[in-house]
Amino acid sequence: MSFAENFEAAQNDNNDYDSGPIPEGEYKMRLRSVENETDFSGLDATTLEFEIIEGPHEKRRLWEKVLHKDGLEWKAQKFHKGLGLEGTPSDWGSWVAACREMTTTVCDVRVVHRSGNEGKVFTNIRTLKPGAPF
Repeated sequence: MSFAENFEAAQNDNNDYDSGPIPEGEYKMRLRSVENETDFSGLDATTLEFEIIEGPHEKRRLWEKVLHKDGLEWKAQKFHKGLGLEGTPSDWGSWVAACREMTTTVCDVRVVHRSGNEGKVFTNIRTLKPGAPF
């Protein structure tokens, strides 16, 4: 098939895809990836990508960004402990490396919403803890 034919077929097959916020609630999620980047303000950041692995929202994804900034270590600690990691990393780089080792880890996650400017809804992980293997 040509690109155009594949494009049209994909577009027609996905008309009922829910692109709205993941509803608040409890989910079993897997850590898919841990990526470093520089955010728009020039700060280093790490983005953790999670995917729901069961239930009606299976395969939907959620991204959490952790800025590498003094005062935000609490957020890094939340994910560190929630992924089942122990000990204290010596710096941001060792925290990122430890998280990367946990890719594919399954967690029990509580998702919440918060409101932003102009009515935008943000979906965030409120709590996570190591889950039973899937």
